[in-house]
Amino acid sequence: MHPSLHEGFGLTLAEAMGAETPVVAVTTPAVVELCGDAALLVPPEGLAAALAEVARDAELRGRLSARGRQRALTLSWDASARAHERAYTLASR
Repeated sequence: MHPSLHEGFGLTLAEAMGAETPVVAVTTPAVVELCGDAALLVPPEGLAAALAEVARDAELRGRLSARGRQRALTLSWDASARAHERAYTLASR
């Protein structure tokens, strides 16, 4: 579970997805960008219900685990560096 409304990148989410842990997180722009459909994203008031759903639904846990693992494989320090370079280049124009 990731209840934070203000954390930046979400390294804990990336690590959880890489470890095939089903992720339930509060919907924020950064979390949506990081996780996509690899996490169950909910408003803050929906956390308890979402956790209960994941606890009782083995198929959902399996789907989130598989999607999370695939998403985590796309994350790398090299890709991050390239994205930052592109952003800085665009900002300096």
